Amino acid sequence: MKQLIKKSIAALLSFALITTAGVITSEKARAEAADPAGQNFLTLIKGDYQPLFEGATFDQKYDHYWHDYAAAVVGESQANDIVAYLKASIGSTGYGSNAVPPNFYCGFIDDVASISFGEDGKTVTYKKNDGTTVSHEYEYVKEAAAKGMYGEYEMEMEGHLYQAKDDNDDGFEYLLMFPDTPDTTYHLEFRYADTEANVLSLTSGEYGYWVGSAIKSSALSEANEATLQNVISLFVVENLADMTNEETNKQRAGLVGTWDCDFSAFPEYAGAQMYIVLGADGSGKTYADFTGKAAPSLTAEYTFFAYDENATDGKDAGTYISLNEEAGTVTPGRYEIGTVNGKKALIFTSNEGTITYLYREAASEPGSDTKAAKAQTITVKTASKTYKANALKKKSKSFNIGAKAKTSLTYKVTKYPKNAKKYIKVSKKGKVTLKKNAKKGTYKITVTAKATAAYKQATKTVTVKVK
Repeated sequence: MKQLIKKSIAALLSFALITTAGVITSEKARAEAADPAGQNFLTLIKGDYQPLFEGATFDQKYDHYWHDYAAAVVGESQANDIVAYLKASIGSTGYGSNAVPPNFYCGFIDDVASISFGEDGKTVTYKKNDGTTVSHEYEYVKEAAAKGMYGEYEMEMEGHLYQAKDDNDDGFEYLLMFPDTPDTTYHLEFRYADTEANVLSLTSGEYGYWVGSAIKSSALSEANEATLQNVISLFVVENLADMTNEETNKQRAGLVGTWDCDFSAFPEYAGAQMYIVLGADGSGKTYADFTGKAAPSLTAEYTFFAYDENATDGKDAGTYISLNEEAGTVTPGRYEIGTVNGKKALIFTSNEGTITYLYREAASEPGSDTKAAKAQTITVKTASKTYKANALKKKSKSFNIGAKAKTSLTYKVTKYPKNAKKYIKVSKKGKVTLKKNAKKGTYKITVTAKATAAYKQATKTVTVKVK
């Protein structure tokens, strides 16, 4: 275990599983990355980049990350097959007339070996395999989306569109940058082409089924391989989180329970309280109070995954990943269940450091340890709603859930079609809004009634379908 380093409260809260801060999401991270205007976006990604997959994450020496992260999410028995499928989905060797739908080619095209985004936030240099370079100074044009039919569904990827300021006639005149950045998703995604029509044609034409993906070249020389761990775990969790099963639950069963943070290594936080509640279904919650003057309150909710890659060594230790969907973060690392000062301990280690929790024999949730606490039921006026996609082409749609319970209520979008969370929102009062052009799929909203000394926590799911 690495030495536990001193952290501020904010950093402490981001440690390992306690709030699952650290890496990537996914959707919220991407939305926040898109906040800066397109005029400024290139300043966020300065540096030298190489292809993300071939020559980087597909290198055999990183196979153990792919396997272990996939095993944590879907189970050891399926890991190898699932990894092969994932790699194939973005490992096509052809695009345009040589495309192999539904798989995408994600390398660099036009014989480009590496790409540099300049310090001026405008110049992009493409270095080719023969050592020659092509440079353009780009100017922002507009927000735009690459679109195309993906099977029977319309696929759309929104980004920032740029055009070269010079008159050179080549395959790099237009550049479409998607909102991923090294600070949010640890990689870049983009398309370049000779015309605006070609750069925006996602699944047809001479650039069909191609999206370039890149990683900073410096990532491959990191001693702790943090960027590689982060970007691989992001890809795995984003694509497999809905495929959990009984094997997944069995693997994380040893972590289930209530665990109190061991603050003995943090004398500056004397009086502080923090604990995590890990459920058998993979749900996790963090409660904390750093003032020493109040009861710990809920600070984060997340999903956790675990995999003991050496089940025969007599140790309960291995890989973990935690997904904080609301914060848009994924944190990979390691866990170990052992003993500290005679107490059962859960020790998490990530690239942020190490933190220890001690098992609590008592009840797990605020209010649930009170014998007088009564069960409560949430009632809603609208438990499900269905809309036609065509009806959402020109305007948004809204409705009120109309929930009632004995205690205060909170609302959270907990499931949604991939890349579509930005199309639905729910207010603090339970008003649900589907924005224009909401994607087809099933959206789910969890309504939670708070636990108190008098009443236990209750939840109810509201379903919204777009057909």
